[in-house]
Amino acid sequence: MILISYVESNDAWIRSNHTNYATALAGANLIVNQDEIGVIGQTYASSENMRYIRQYFMEYQHSVPAGQQAVSGYFALYNSVTHGTNVRRNWEIRGLDFGTSVNTSDWRTPAQLENLEASGLLEQTDNNPNSRWTYTGHQRVNGELATSGTLRYVMHTNRNRTQSSPSTVEYNSILSSRSSNTSLRPHLVTGTTTLHAMTLLIAAQVQLSTGNWMVLERSTTDRVFQLILKHVTPSGSTVVWESEPSTSLLDNDNMLGAQSYSLCRDNGDNVFMVDGTWSSTDRLNVISFTKGSGNNWTRNPARVVPLPADHSRTNVQATACAWHNVGSGRIVAFATRDWGTIGGSMESWVLLDSSRILSGSGSWLLASGRGGDDNLTAQPANVGRFNPINSTGTLLDASADLSDRYAGYLVTGERSSLLGSTGALSVGRYKIHSNGNQLNSYTTSIMDETGGYAVYDPDAKARVIGVGSGRFVKVVADDRPDWGLTVDHFSISETATSFTRRSTTRMDSESVPSVPDGASLAATQLWDAVWFPVDNNVWLYYFDDANPNRLMRTAVSLSDDLAVLNEVEVNNAVGASGDTIHAIRVQRNNVLTDEVLITVSREDSGGTDHYDYIVDRINVAPTQPTLTPKSNFDSTNATTFVWTFNDPNLVDSQTAYQLQILSAADGVVQYDSGKVSSSVSNHVLAASAIDNNISYTWQVKTWDVADAESPWSDQLTFATSSTGVVDIINPSVDNEPNIFTTDYMVEWTVTGSVPDSYRVVVVRTDDNSTHTDTGWLTGSATSYLVTSLLSDIEYRVEVTVRSSSVPSNTATRLITTHYSTPEQPIASLAVATDLEYIRVSVENPEPRGDRPNPTVNQVYRRPQGTDDQFLLVGQCPPNSSFRDYSVESGTAYEYKVRAGVEASAQ
Repeated sequence: MILISYVESNDAWIRSNHTNYATALAGANLIVNQDEIGVIGQTYASSENMRYIRQYFMEYQHSVPAGQQAVSGYFALYNSVTHGTNVRRNWEIRGLDFGTSVNTSDWRTPAQLENLEASGLLEQTDNNPNSRWTYTGHQRVNGELATSGTLRYVMHTNRNRTQSSPSTVEYNSILSSRSSNTSLRPHLVTGTTTLHAMTLLIAAQVQLSTGNWMVLERSTTDRVFQLILKHVTPSGSTVVWESEPSTSLLDNDNMLGAQSYSLCRDNGDNVFMVDGTWSSTDRLNVISFTKGSGNNWTRNPARVVPLPADHSRTNVQATACAWHNVGSGRIVAFATRDWGTIGGSMESWVLLDSSRILSGSGSWLLASGRGGDDNLTAQPANVGRFNPINSTGTLLDASADLSDRYAGYLVTGERSSLLGSTGALSVGRYKIHSNGNQLNSYTTSIMDETGGYAVYDPDAKARVIGVGSGRFVKVVADDRPDWGLTVDHFSISETATSFTRRSTTRMDSESVPSVPDGASLAATQLWDAVWFPVDNNVWLYYFDDANPNRLMRTAVSLSDDLAVLNEVEVNNAVGASGDTIHAIRVQRNNVLTDEVLITVSREDSGGTDHYDYIVDRINVAPTQPTLTPKSNFDSTNATTFVWTFNDPNLVDSQTAYQLQILSAADGVVQYDSGKVSSSVSNHVLAASAIDNNISYTWQVKTWDVADAESPWSDQLTFATSSTGVVDIINPSVDNEPNIFTTDYMVEWTVTGSVPDSYRVVVVRTDDNSTHTDTGWLTGSATSYLVTSLLSDIEYRVEVTVRSSSVPSNTATRLITTHYSTPEQPIASLAVATDLEYIRVSVENPEPRGDRPNPTVNQVYRRPQGTDDQFLLVGQCPPNSSFRDYSVESGTAYEYKVRAGVEASAQ
């Protein structure tokens, strides 16, 4: 909110004059003047030997609405004439309660001026152009501007206070409350931010590599509060990991801005919190949290980082930071300060060694500078004398480049124009030198006069987001007609010093009914943005223009740089009717998962502040499924169709599918499964669901966990036909015992169709090695000679036929051949009692198949009726006999004979 208080009509200037300078300083010949101008400064009139001193007195009725906190302010004074440009001098404004009217008793001596609290300072007013505005930042924003009341001041030059006697003319005249042009009268401008749960913390959110988040909360909206670091999971549950001690922000009479704290993290999920120190000025405070095992962090002591010095009261108002995987780790942090007297001092940058921040050893500050001095922030055209204080609180953001670890981007409006006005922002690209210890010459910036503007308000917001390949976007809420939420897309090459504007997308010129217009969003924190790499969209989060409790998002595509014109509901009931939503916060680093955490600052109807953690899953519809080619088949049999679910989301799965089979001739659907709820990527087609002897195409589409539907897959073809049944008839049974050949003719029959090709596969069952695979042979043969079968090895024979490329069943038979041993001999016994031996006569049958002729018969015996082993008692040639003389009288024997082939005969 911007508050403007015009000077009251009781303003006046007092002139003191005397030939003695000390007497004039003490107040002599005092005259109170109330006219169209106010005069500040000194003069020496040589013709009169007279010293003249002028002090200007002014009053403002200042009012701060409930729920607002002043964070910036300045005096706007219209310089009518600058008298004497050769004497360097400054304006000083000091608090003085001179009562309801100005009189001579209000004159202030140098000693009295020294004892008054300084409220404003403008250097080098001898350079003030005539008839131009001048501005001086208010030094006691939290002290004087924090509450409503009457504010009175005396305005003088530093030479008056330091008793520097004039030797010529050295004063300025400004327009007073009596100027006929009301708008040119002096006024006090105050910028306030809304006090709520995320005041100070609008950039304090970062996503970890696990997909979880670290966020900052504050215990109360009061000035004395406790900082709370929380760990948030995708379920929305939170765990407190650190509570900073309660602290007061009353130091140095200043309240910090809406974005005073920022978070970043390194590739080990060590987290860094950056803010301004509370006890001193021109300093940053960095507190690191070392990642331990699981979800545990350990707080390290605060590391103080000095900023380039300005005057003694420049407090840090806003911060932004980004981590870079350079060297042992680098943090580039930025700070804007409440007011300054040095041009370019309001944005400062520091380059830090993050590993030293963690360990506390060595020098963690590697380099620092002022953005304006180092070409990191572009200087807008001055409005009047210098630029005024403009601590907007959130018109600052930084982002690391996703493709170049040395580069990052910065957007800032902190040095731009008058509070409450709308103007351009500075866009910068910084580059860390290859040595890791400084910025290099490719650091560059522009004032983006062509793209989206921002309202310079403490509740305004600007975002810069790296989107890969040397590209980034700037996002603002522009209150100009037909602008609104605006996404500017830029690119810059690694060694370039100028940007290429790829596009500017203005949501107010699009037809998205739920998106509030720029006038509604420009001075609020009720929007934010992320880039989602999966769909290459910049997603804009906001609350529905017609429903303040309905959280929404819409996209701008960076693929074609057009608004997608979608309206995605994230949550339709954030809080309750009557609650006030103050702010939205999302992570400041790139999105690493499909989830985005939106932190909402909400105040209920009873005045209690809340943090709502809403996890939004950005879903991208599945892409076309990939079909597994389907062979031709007999439709009288059930068969299975298979595909692969495809989805660009980082984590997603199929929840449903639909399969269609169409006639290839005319595209008419012959089978439609309808939408089937299933995570299985296959479908069993029942027997006879479609007809035989037809050519078909088939296609599939799928649905994901968000019930988003894919396009139909590409179509694949297949044919159906009746293939009949194959039966192997030779051999007729598995492992038929009387196979004695190395080559065997396998025979089969086919019933129910006339095959046009066949295939025979023979596999050893002991090691599953393939002995024979004919491949598909053209013809309707019903036999095949399998050759080179090994004896006493089991084989599995598989026979399949096809008709019109549709395969039949596969018939199988087990075969084991036995051709390595001779035929079984036939033995007979005769007892020669007179000669006391038994004659064993052996007949060797003719060999069958590939069995060998025996060369010897071995004769074995044992006592009949026992379990004794058979003993070899002798041998004889084929078709001969053996006489066993070793038998005993009175003992019965049983014999067996085995035919063999001696090794020498093989």
